[in-house]
Amino acid sequence: MIIGVTGTIGSGKDEIRKFLEKEFNLITIKLSDIVKIFLTKENYSRKELQDTGNFLRKSFGNDILVRIAIFFIKDNLIIDGIRNVGEVKFLRKSFGKKFILISVDADEKVRFERLRKRSREDDPKSYEEFLEIDKRDKGFNEPEYGQQTLKCMEMADIKI
Repeated sequence: MIIGVTGTIGSGKDEIRKFLEKEFNLITIKLSDIVKIFLTKENYSRKELQDTGNFLRKSFGNDILVRIAIFFIKDNLIIDGIRNVGEVKFLRKSFGKKFILISVDADEKVRFERLRKRSREDDPKSYEEFLEIDKRDKGFNEPEYGQQTLKCMEMADIKI
């Protein structure tokens, strides 16, 4: 079984992932952790992380992050943080019915409050900043190799 998790920022993806790990004894690979390997510094912003992911997809194909993710582990896996349609297409082609995509969403104000309480360094400080970050993550004004969370969510088998 391969489970992909996609969803809006602050929607509760981590809670779903933790539940699945425990309930089904699955291993998680976060696509953002793969992107972090390519960053040359320890502290980075969400924008730098997104820009680096976009650069990798532009340079090596929209499915590069999931190709790296499944290089060593091909079963009993959660792939967390799917943000591009190319990643979904690759996983569907590679694993067929063994691949399930779950999307997670919540009301914008609820998500903003969750981020405020979480208070990571790169979390937005104002609602307006949150809306800008959220727009990019969803895929507004993004290239084909960029963030496409809304399109990925539309492709989901299960929506929470």
